[in-house]
Amino acid sequence: MTEFRAKYSPAGKLALEEAKPNERWADAKLSNSQNFSVWHLERVKAAAEVLQETRIAGPSHGFLSKHSLVKKVIRAIAFALASLIAFAFFVGYLTMIRVRHRSAPLPDNVDRIAAVHGEWSNRTKHVLEAIPKADPPVQAILIVGRQTVCQTMVAAMWSEKLPQLEGLCILTPVSFGAAMAALRDIPALLREGFSAAIAAEHLLGPRGELALSFRVFLGATNGRWWEQQSAGRSVEVLFGCTGTADTTLLERAIQQQAGRTVHLVHGQAIGPNFAGLSDYALFKSKFDADSYDRLGCYKNCDVQMGDRPEVRRGTSEVLLLSNFAHPMNQGFRRSGLTDELNLLACVSRAAKLTMREDVSLIWKPHPVTLDLDTKLLNKLRCSAKALGFRELPSDTSLDKASENARWVICSPSTAAIDLIQIGTLSIVLDPQHTTVGTAISTFPGLDSLQPEALAALMAELDCPDVYEATLDKAYSSIQPAAPLDLSKPLR
Repeated sequence: MTEFRAKYSPAGKLALEEAKPNERWADAKLSNSQNFSVWHLERVKAAAEVLQETRIAGPSHGFLSKHSLVKKVIRAIAFALASLIAFAFFVGYLTMIRVRHRSAPLPDNVDRIAAVHGEWSNRTKHVLEAIPKADPPVQAILIVGRQTVCQTMVAAMWSEKLPQLEGLCILTPVSFGAAMAALRDIPALLREGFSAAIAAEHLLGPRGELALSFRVFLGATNGRWWEQQSAGRSVEVLFGCTGTADTTLLERAIQQQAGRTVHLVHGQAIGPNFAGLSDYALFKSKFDADSYDRLGCYKNCDVQMGDRPEVRRGTSEVLLLSNFAHPMNQGFRRSGLTDELNLLACVSRAAKLTMREDVSLIWKPHPVTLDLDTKLLNKLRCSAKALGFRELPSDTSLDKASENARWVICSPSTAAIDLIQIGTLSIVLDPQHTTVGTAISTFPGLDSLQPEALAALMAELDCPDVYEATLDKAYSSIQPAAPLDLSKPLR
């Protein structure tokens, strides 16, 4: 049996480099990434977030920073405890999964499958919606990541959202046999993890370290499951999300068994957040494909180009698309609703300066905003209403939401890319300074929430010729992709 474990060597190390103090962490460099440690992969991404947070809020002096021998000892103890607890959680998780449903084998006749998390979200639906028209057909779906509901419920949810998926074979790549085989990989993986923890600038905190260790154990099991199931068959696996320890270890196993892995990227890159080792990566824009080609982690980076759209613009409304009230947003973690509330106030004031007091203000918050604590959500909604905004239902499409918008204003988001694909230009407000070096930076916008400056920019773009020229410039720089089409060849 082929030995399966993550490899780590100085030559295969991922390095986060800063040529100048003020450069954005999007310029992170990954070298010889096919051999990197999966622990280091996630730590590089976390370090990039820390660098961004430092530029926003100032340097952190947490006790887990790498400065002294005492702190290295603390790191070693923290890593050992996290790994031990994670292993116990993983044993319980594996038992729960096996109790909930029988572990089905990979069918003999499949040569193309999709691998997504067991949910309907931004990181899954772009793949799921493309499956019915896939050519060659997708013959099965592999549920990756930690499952929170049983596979039968996942299948029912997907079938309800997309009836064409009903009856498709759905598998979970875990079994007791695979877990037992993975025990041979655990010592080497833990040695890698220990080295990565000691060398890292910052640890991830108790919850982050526990989650990382869990994903490594899960990935080792996923990899052994694939090894046991595939028998060296050349299967193409289309991933909706990669670059975590579990999906990376699974991808390595697929590649070692003569398979091919494809990352169908679901969003707009903001640095090394989509780093992975897939054989082929299909991005949301040529800007990102070129950026990751230079980054050097994927074997092949590509984009399915769309047709250049006609200019599309409404007449009266101001549409605000916001995502600062998001649990993963650094500003929200630091100061709660402050950035979201300031964004609403800025746009409301600027709109009234540009147009009139009774201007129609439309607000579409990120869907995850609706999952906030009830008290926080009520405060946010009351503030938006007081500022004159009408909230759109969360399931309103961007096409429908923007059909009558004279201006679309958004916080940094893939929504700006999606809108320019249909001919609508967005103004991007980036008070957290997260867009430098990304495709989003090519849009007109401001790096501060100043109503007067925003009103001046809106007035400038009010001229049809200026609006069209600005849209053309952004489109040419980004070259956004068309919606994912699995009927087209993936080279």
